[in-house]
Amino acid sequence: MTFVQFNHPYLFLQDRKTHAALIANARSRLLAQFSILENAIAGAPFFLARGLTALDPYLCMLVEFHDDHAAHFDGRPGLHVLHGTVSVRQSVQTIRPGHG
Repeated sequence: MTFVQFNHPYLFLQDRKTHAALIANARSRLLAQFSILENAIAGAPFFLARGLTALDPYLCMLVEFHDDHAAHFDGRPGLHVLHGTVSVRQSVQTIRPGHG
C-alpha cells in the first residue's frame, strides 16, 4: 500500500492539496521499511545467507521503482550492495524494462 500511496495519491485522496502530505508520509514509511529490510539482510551480498533467492531480484526491483536511490541507500549499506550486485544480473536486466 505504501508504494501505491507514494506513486498514486489520487487513488486515496481526491483533494490534490492533500497529495503532498500523503506522499511525504508514504516516503517516510517506505524508508522505514527499507531500514527494516536492511536489518534483516543476513547474507553478503544477498538477503539470505545461503545465497541468491527469488527475494533478491524482488528487493532490487522495489528500489528501482523510485528515482531517489541515494535516499534508499543512506545508512543502508547492505541494501546498497544487494541492489548493486543483483541489478547487473542478466535476469534482472531482462525483466527491468517491463516494470517501468
